[in-house]
Amino acid sequence: MPHRKKPHPIADQVEALIRQGKADEAKKQLADALALEPQNADLLAAEGFLYAYSGNEERAIEDLEKAGHGPRAKRLAKLLSEYLICRQQLAAKTEKRDGFAHLHLEKIRHIAPRPLDHVGIKLSACLIVKNEEKNLARCLSSLRGVVDEIVVVDTGSTDHTIQIAERFGAKIGYFKWNKDFSAARNHSLEIATGDWALWIDADEELTSDSIAAIHRAIVRPHFGGFAIEIVNFTEDQNEAAQYVHSPIRLFRRLPEVRFTGRIHEQISPSLDAAGLPWAYLHGAKLLHYGYRPSEMIERGKINRTLEMLEREVQDDPTNSFQWFNLANAYTAADDFLNVERTARECAKLLPEGDQVGALTYQLWSNALVKLGRPAESVRVCDQADLRGFGGLLNEFERANAFLTLGLVEEGLVAANRCLALEWPAEMTGDRSIAEYKRFIVRGQLLALNGDLIEAIAMFDRALKVNHQYGPAIYSRAATLERSGKIESALEGFLAGKDIPSVGQLCLKGAGRICTRLGLPKRAAELYKEAWLRDSVDHESWIGWVQSAEAYGELSEIVEAYSSFAKQNQPTADMLINWGRALDAMGEFSRALICYKEALEREPNNANGLFNCGDLYYKLEDFELAAEMYQAGLRVEPSSANGWFVLGNALARLGVQQGAITAYRQALSLRPEYPEAIHNLELICAAA
Repeated sequence: MPHRKKPHPIADQVEALIRQGKADEAKKQLADALALEPQNADLLAAEGFLYAYSGNEERAIEDLEKAGHGPRAKRLAKLLSEYLICRQQLAAKTEKRDGFAHLHLEKIRHIAPRPLDHVGIKLSACLIVKNEEKNLARCLSSLRGVVDEIVVVDTGSTDHTIQIAERFGAKIGYFKWNKDFSAARNHSLEIATGDWALWIDADEELTSDSIAAIHRAIVRPHFGGFAIEIVNFTEDQNEAAQYVHSPIRLFRRLPEVRFTGRIHEQISPSLDAAGLPWAYLHGAKLLHYGYRPSEMIERGKINRTLEMLEREVQDDPTNSFQWFNLANAYTAADDFLNVERTARECAKLLPEGDQVGALTYQLWSNALVKLGRPAESVRVCDQADLRGFGGLLNEFERANAFLTLGLVEEGLVAANRCLALEWPAEMTGDRSIAEYKRFIVRGQLLALNGDLIEAIAMFDRALKVNHQYGPAIYSRAATLERSGKIESALEGFLAGKDIPSVGQLCLKGAGRICTRLGLPKRAAELYKEAWLRDSVDHESWIGWVQSAEAYGELSEIVEAYSSFAKQNQPTADMLINWGRALDAMGEFSRALICYKEALEREPNNANGLFNCGDLYYKLEDFELAAEMYQAGLRVEPSSANGWFVLGNALARLGVQQGAITAYRQALSLRPEYPEAIHNLELICAAA
């Protein structure tokens, strides 16, 4: 029989560490102590606690049988009895016999103090909702066969949300919205009657294979709660783009367990305060559709979230978690100046080993790259390493920063390190970085290095996971273009032209390829589409007008200039070219307006003066034509053609000697000028 039953200080420390969530440290201290005192009853009971909180109650029972009847052993017996009773309840509920629970409960009843506290496995799903008729049925359907009770607290719906909830037999509660998510959620806990609560939102659904995991959880009342992985879909059409995190969503419904925080509310602080350990529940998963761009825009979530989070950090400026949430929200809003500000502030406050530490540094370094400060981004990555927040996310951003800096060798070192790492269990962040985005950065670096075949293989690897991911589509097509595979490149660019993130680039790439293939009309169509999508992108407009000029479609040229002028101020040269196209179409009045506007901006623009003169000549206003030609020649006296057309205008005005002088000046500049020779001979013969 083990000796020495008085409390052991290491055993006390082990239990304290378990409740603080420091199981690894507890395990090390206990192993060292047991190595010195392998038969110590109190240490064995502490080891039983460690096993129980590691989900290995069977080994805990073995330790209990060795630990005798000391106070710690009795508390362990109570914990294990409650666990076994809950297993029996689950067996009855699911109509499955649990021989293990029955056998071992009988073994330890003589140790456990009586009476046992009430324990149970009744599970309440708790929701707060407002105008969720689009999502609610999907959510509640996913709870069938899992929960015993559904509680829906409405905060002001005006659609059919309540009727849908009633159809699923939900308990309905009402809460006047006061911009405090925790207050509303705590109201749902007050209405619920379960031993456990499952926190779920209407735009989420529980996966069908989560039932077994939830059953494993609710028979363990010694845990305060369980973190469940949430997969947030971040693209509208593709589920490969995922942001994952694992908050505590399943927890004991106890008076002291309450939500805190007006937004991005949490249950974990109250569990920690009550000394109730929690664990990750592997095998359970929630799918969240509310972060899809269309949903965020439709509900105005981003602005509402930013407003509430800014208020949170003002009220509690040392709360690193809310600073992180604010940085994350600004990232969703593409406000990278504020991402840099808030992530930097969060990093100052992060405790050692914080769950969101790696992601905080990734958001910070990514924002710096987006702001055109990649060298600073590299320094932030180095800081993350020093603080223990390095890893896959950090190497990805380091590689991205080096790519932006054009430091290919350094970038490839970081990209290769990134590829060698696995996505850690329970990691919070953009899991698509591990699934496919890291292949793209490495491919882009390889392309810069001239390793085009290997680069294309990287892009193909990414597209195998997410075939609609714009950066991979564009990078692959651009690399094919560089490698001379023009037709394949065109196919790739066209595949990406309707993807928002790269559509503009792909349209221009396709236009560029069509120009190389001698297809100016198709090139003009592609460049035009690019311009109409984004009239700030002047490169698209230049491609459009140049392609239209190449195949000589005057109406297309005029449309291009008209489109530009609607939102931009055309230059004098643009106005002149626009006027020339109108002139060629016979729209002389509009052409003259273009020339005059050009000359108002640049009175000494010789090209404008000569073209305006040509139009007056065509309109048989030879006097104004001559004036324009003379003004043009004062700017550009070496223009043989300018002297020639001046001669023509003077000849039509009957100023023969002036015409002769002009023709002779043209020939002095260009002796082989057939038209000038011919006209000079005619006018001299007539004289």
